[in-house]
Amino acid sequence: MQPIATKDSWEIVSMPRENEEFILKKVITKQQYEVLKRGHVPREMEDKWFWYFEEDTIYIHRSWTGYCVYIVNFNLETHTHKIVVNRDSEQYKCTSIEEDRYKLDDLLNWFVEEDYDYYNEWLSETVNMFNVEKIETVFEILGIENKELPISNLLAWYFEDREFLNKVLKLADIREISKEESYEVRREYHIVHNGQKMCMDILIRIGDVDKPSRVICIENKINSEEGNMQTKNYYDTLEEIFRESKERDYIYLTKNNSSVNISSGHFIHIKYRDVGEILREEKFREYRYAADFCEYYIDREEREFSKTPSVP
Repeated sequence: MQPIATKDSWEIVSMPRENEEFILKKVITKQQYEVLKRGHVPREMEDKWFWYFEEDTIYIHRSWTGYCVYIVNFNLETHTHKIVVNRDSEQYKCTSIEEDRYKLDDLLNWFVEEDYDYYNEWLSETVNMFNVEKIETVFEILGIENKELPISNLLAWYFEDREFLNKVLKLADIREISKEESYEVRREYHIVHNGQKMCMDILIRIGDVDKPSRVICIENKINSEEGNMQTKNYYDTLEEIFRESKERDYIYLTKNNSSVNISSGHFIHIKYRDVGEILREEKFREYRYAADFCEYYIDREEREFSKTPSVP
């Protein structure tokens, strides 16, 4: 048996400031946990991972470069583990939480074996790299797949089509906009209220623009959660500013895997998958970038999750 690995057992580089957090749900037995706690010091060139343990946390590094790729803080009671993943593009190329969730789950399956089979893990990793069918979407080419501003711009452009917008409103169980009602879609709607600056992702004003009969606020989140009481502040502000409007509706739009903690119960939550399914309909599938949206935010995720073992 190898000696217990420590951070001084290998030449390593700490996790960079450019990182991201997510949750991995995975059952780890006490026996497997004890195996992980021993850590691992690479022995040959094909032995591509070094890891060591401190308190309840494992630090996983690439052996060739020393770069820290994952930090895992274990919770054996809930089997819900907090992950920090490297997002420095010079050190680690993956940008998808879904892909990382699958990769890390698979990696831990190798690490918990009493005798870690580094050679076959390396072969498996290499084969997977060549076998993964990946369609690069326009969002990835432009590097905007996780940026809220350009994706909100695209959605706002889609909302100019009344029929498409009404289908999204129906998802949220909100009254549709009739043919007789005019409306305006505004992006990055800035408001200063009680000395506080706010910027709504999308605001739709129905009827007279200056004195709308109805307003719809849509907050779009990709990988982040709402800011400090953000939706509550938006709700309180719009309720006051547009108090003469007969109706005020609120939608909270997120990626499918995002955790959702909304401070205002008046916001109705819908997911990208639901919007994407509308884009698959015959009338809308020819929309510009509709295929890319469905590929990245629905199909890609479903492929990755289909590989991930379920947690009992």
